[in-house]
Amino acid sequence: MNNELPNLLLYLFFGISALVLAFKVIHGKYWRLLDVKPMKSSWLPLLLSIGPVTAGLLLSNMVDFSLVNAAPYFAGAAAIAYLLSQIGVDAEVRSLALLMLAVGLSLLSPAAFSEPILGAIAGLLVWKTMENLLHLPQSHLDDITPAFIWLTTFYFTKVVSDDVNGVFCQGVVLSTLSVGIFIRWVQPALLPKDKIFLKRLLLSIFGGLALLSLISKVLFNVEQQTIAALGGCGYMLTYVLQSLDRNADGASNLARGLRNIFLVGALTLVATRLFGMTGLLVLAGATVIAPTPGSALIAGLFWASRVLLQAYVLQFNPNVTGINMMHTYTTAAGYAGVLAILVLSVLIKEVRDRRVLSAIFLAAACVTPCAANYFLHSEPTGSLLVSIGVTAVLTALLSPAMYQEQGADQENLILVPALVTTMALLSHELIALGDNTSTQDRMLVVLGIGSVMFCIALIYHFIRWGRQRRQISALN
Repeated sequence: MNNELPNLLLYLFFGISALVLAFKVIHGKYWRLLDVKPMKSSWLPLLLSIGPVTAGLLLSNMVDFSLVNAAPYFAGAAAIAYLLSQIGVDAEVRSLALLMLAVGLSLLSPAAFSEPILGAIAGLLVWKTMENLLHLPQSHLDDITPAFIWLTTFYFTKVVSDDVNGVFCQGVVLSTLSVGIFIRWVQPALLPKDKIFLKRLLLSIFGGLALLSLISKVLFNVEQQTIAALGGCGYMLTYVLQSLDRNADGASNLARGLRNIFLVGALTLVATRLFGMTGLLVLAGATVIAPTPGSALIAGLFWASRVLLQAYVLQFNPNVTGINMMHTYTTAAGYAGVLAILVLSVLIKEVRDRRVLSAIFLAAACVTPCAANYFLHSEPTGSLLVSIGVTAVLTALLSPAMYQEQGADQENLILVPALVTTMALLSHELIALGDNTSTQDRMLVVLGIGSVMFCIALIYHFIRWGRQRRQISALN
């Protein structure tokens, strides 16, 4: 096997994606549905979400490291995702467009790929968090999930795998995504009359066999053919999780949440035990067939963010046995991660002003991992990321039982592990800076962070005060 993806696989991926994209656009006559009017009211949330992060990336060269190279990719990814969502493009069409752009970025990425790839991931996640919390126009997870999975795959294989294993991992994930795109395209005509799950089972078997063919005939890896069975199970699990979401009522929400947690946990254990991180990425790729938000996409984002966490630990954690939870700082960071997700969950429920909520949400997700890298060493930061990921997926899957009507908004908690891990990877040079800094410098940093947070709070206070004044004037 050479050290590049086979051209035939790339032709198949872009061919299938372009075919489905053209069919959707022509059949749905999307040019008639496009509308730029929503952009008049949504440009300010875009500016407030990507502006501070972009400024932080550009100003990072004022200290002893620079993230300037990540800034254009961050802003570009956020702007593209914003444009596609705000002009009325369907979520499935957005997902295809973003995935094709993500694969293209990986093929054209420079030798110093880390900052561009992580910057693009962060851009997608920051805007998606803002868009979903503000309901602009509605909460979706399926549009960015395929692109996030692919960019995670590319980053992980480049930093922790050798060339041969990395190319196979990229190939099998791209194959899983390609097969998933085709299945999602044809399933609307087959699944409406499938009460006994026969058609879903056949589609899952087809997906597994198609994946097997691509592994053996395109990737030429007969030793890893068994991973095709995992892909077929992933497609079937997606159907099962979606069925549980649709058929639940108020009395069975807790039972449904616990079943979902069991299924996700069991597949996570099997995949990591048999195939390592490649298995998790295949399972994540299989969830792209899900046409609606729900437990399947929550699981897919959890699996992909878990792989990003693995990349962080393998690169920056000096403890070769992993994260030692018995260390004092590591234990405290684990508790802090659990508390952070629980607080964010309560804020989603209690805060009525969605702009204030989104500001708190993004500020916490972006500042916390950077501060952990600087004030703690890498092992406590890894513990923080682990606890955030586990608590987020558990809370998101149990949210229909805990919050009833507001369960949909709670799904956005699954974006937090991906975002905080991406920010931790981007700011990894703060680990060395924090280890070598003085107490005085640490206090200055604390004051700086506090000042920034105060300014953000002040800005949103005046925005809220102005809106209340306008409402009172309208009533009078």
